[in-house]
Amino acid sequence: MRYALILLISSFFVFAGCGGGEDSSPNRPSGPAEEVMSLDKTYTLYPGDKIIKLTNSAEVSIVHVAGHDESDVRLVAGKAKIIRQ
Repeated sequence: MRYALILLISSFFVFAGCGGGEDSSPNRPSGPAEEVMSLDKTYTLYPGDKIIKLTNSAEVSIVHVAGHDESDVRLVAGKAKIIRQ
């Protein structure tokens, strides 16, 4: 009985410690998704996001502040999409 109680309490701490954490970017969209970019609109990129050129003429402007995980990106020319992870 004593070992069962120890096992029960140990499993509680393992499961309680593994879930419920907060993402450091609470405004980040969840799950993989694609978003086609519009010209001159600013988008926020998060770690793991990718920009895919849809035309060879695609150009983007990226602003990144040191110490932050996010970057702001704007489509300047052509067509591109963002793959969110």
